[in-house]
Amino acid sequence: MKEKLTENFYLHEFVTKDLHKKWKGRAVIFLDDRIIYLAQWIRERFGKPMIINTWKTEKDGWNYRGWRPANCTVGAPNSQHKAGRGLDLHIEGVHVEEIYDDIWENEGTYYSYGLRCVEDIDKTPTWLHIDCRTTFTDYKVLRV
Repeated sequence: MKEKLTENFYLHEFVTKDLHKKWKGRAVIFLDDRIIYLAQWIRERFGKPMIINTWKTEKDGWNYRGWRPANCTVGAPNSQHKAGRGLDLHIEGVHVEEIYDDIWENEGTYYSYGLRCVEDIDKTPTWLHIDCRTTFTDYKVLRV
């Protein structure tokens, strides 16, 4: 299976080092396609690199900003990350408030690209948590 998932993203940016080492390109099966395509759309919208996991390119880089194993103690016990549907991210040169505000100003468009939930930036002021969980809302993104 291929490592390059979209025009701008590679598999290692979405999964942990251990999962990638064990499953290689097949690790993509642990991800919900919607989160991959949502990330690509946001990347194109802002036109700047989006940072998720950096373990492959930085010695002490991030490892748990995408998929997380069930026994991971980072984040909430029932995190969307553990289902391959959540990302913690930031965009180079863009303050998290700018991304957050853009989501709420264009909520219907983000929803159409798969966004279902955003964590309040008062809880995460240096990164943005997004996910594509299953909801029963119509054209409304949840704020948690």
